[in-house]
Amino acid sequence: MSLNPPEHTEQRRALRDAFGKQTLQRLTAPIRDTTGELLDQLEDALTEGPRADFVHTSDQLPISVVGRWLGLPARDFDRLHQLTREHTYAQELFPTPRRLEQADLASGELQAYFAAIVADRRACPRDDVISNWLTLWDTVVPNRPAADVTVRRMAMFSLMAGLETTAALLASSVRLLAQHPEQARLLRSHPEHTSALVDEALRFDPPVQVISRVAPRDMTLAGVRIAAGQVAYLLIGAAQHDPTVHERPDIFDVRRPGRRHLAFGAGAHYCIGAGLARTMAIQFVEALLRRLPSLYLPSPPLWESRVAFRRMESLPIAWRRPGREG
Repeated sequence: MSLNPPEHTEQRRALRDAFGKQTLQRLTAPIRDTTGELLDQLEDALTEGPRADFVHTSDQLPISVVGRWLGLPARDFDRLHQLTREHTYAQELFPTPRRLEQADLASGELQAYFAAIVADRRACPRDDVISNWLTLWDTVVPNRPAADVTVRRMAMFSLMAGLETTAALLASSVRLLAQHPEQARLLRSHPEHTSALVDEALRFDPPVQVISRVAPRDMTLAGVRIAAGQVAYLLIGAAQHDPTVHERPDIFDVRRPGRRHLAFGAGAHYCIGAGLARTMAIQFVEALLRRLPSLYLPSPPLWESRVAFRRMESLPIAWRRPGREG
């Protein structure tokens, strides 16, 4: 994310194939199977008690799918997810000193973890993504240590870039459907429109609310003077509620014409994992609406104290079973 051409172009080209159409096709079955397992657990929890916390479910899908795709041991998933959450605070606007210290420690542990994974693949290559990247970068980078560093960064980025954002998208989609039951009914009758729900959720409440860019030269943007080298903070969440772009922007509507949003960025840094994130969200929501059609929120969600990265600490949900009132 912090690279410019030509380094950015070179590394993105390598990642483009990894996140291409063939990868999405190979991951369709794992996404479906993992979704089924998670919904089994969620249904059991709702059967045993009056409510469940959906955040636990939304956290599990992306780490399971991406972790398995990278060939990481399942026993490491919970810890990797925790480290990713802690590392995210390094990109927040107003992190506390304690959060910054946690982010720094998490970064060190993640780098050590992926360095060990890359060393293992170097010693014992497998038919997996990381081994394939090593083969590729051996032909690009003049020495193996430099290639190993590049692959470590790519693997770490591939894991971290999608966990928090995809989990937030899943939780946001379920929250919005529960708050708009008439739109949930529409989607149950017309599941082919679930992709429209995902795009509207990304517009209405994007997982990343703020991004930053460094001005490469002196410029004036929307009447504001920005000097070369200054950091500009771009408010995606606000932009997507701009009434000059979106009619009635504060209304959540899966039938909204067009699917314009900036949740995946734009230009050279457009989210390379956008297709995977949308596939996970669409498959999960379609299955959820089939199996648990009458979810509702028994109490409001609890939000983490963040600005740039939206995240709910908990999202209580309950299930109104067919034939029961109240």
